[in-house]
Amino acid sequence: GDSLVDAGNVFTATGGAIPSAADGYFNGRFTNGYDYTDLLSIELFGAPTVASLQGGTNFAFGGARASNTNAFVPDLGEQLGLYAGYLADPANEVDRNGLYILNFGGNDIFNAPDDPADADLFIRQSARDYAAGIQALNDIGARNLLLTGFPVADPLSLNAELYLTQELAALSLTSDTTLFRYSYLDFFNRLATEPDSFGLPPQRLDITCQLAGPAAIANGCEGIFSFDGIHPTAPIHRALFQDISSQFN
Repeated sequence: GDSLVDAGNVFTATGGAIPSAADGYFNGRFTNGYDYTDLLSIELFGAPTVASLQGGTNFAFGGARASNTNAFVPDLGEQLGLYAGYLADPANEVDRNGLYILNFGGNDIFNAPDDPADADLFIRQSARDYAAGIQALNDIGARNLLLTGFPVADPLSLNAELYLTQELAALSLTSDTTLFRYSYLDFFNRLATEPDSFGLPPQRLDITCQLAGPAAIANGCEGIFSFDGIHPTAPIHRALFQDISSQFN
């Protein structure tokens, strides 16, 4: 995955500089608390996810893309390679009862070319690579796969979601593989129109939690959607966790 679910790989790689605790970030996450994958892990297994550079099995890196086009951090294909390296140790194996989460797409949209035709080709490839990641995990024995969609409220995201649907339909998954597909765009729309259904107040979009200041951070950023202008606050991650848990039981 990318920065929405990075449990500390970029933090570890940069010696704690990014994301910095001095700026209000929590335990190497790009937000002010545990992200939704941590909360799912706590619910299912009693502990948050652990970054792969810290000895765990969360291979997400902030800045990563579904397409292998970022030269600075491991993208989806490279993260699968890191997981293959983990499996090369005889002590490790694919857990058929595990939950495998793929969370990409935002950085692909952010970095799409300006030219519309080139942008369309770029996101088509992103969708193709995203689906290929699902196939690769299926082929090595992963059986419970949770896929989030392209999260940015942008016309490109709508097209990317259509391309992703087409690519997923062409996969050859085994009969005992379950693919849980979650829509960020649907979640964000419901959050904007019915925040009370998530137990949240209306969300401020005019300011970030960091800009609101230390008092807002100390209050957990309640009522503010974005922590830093890019990443959701911890209350939004908790709402994501609750929505995913409810949707997929």
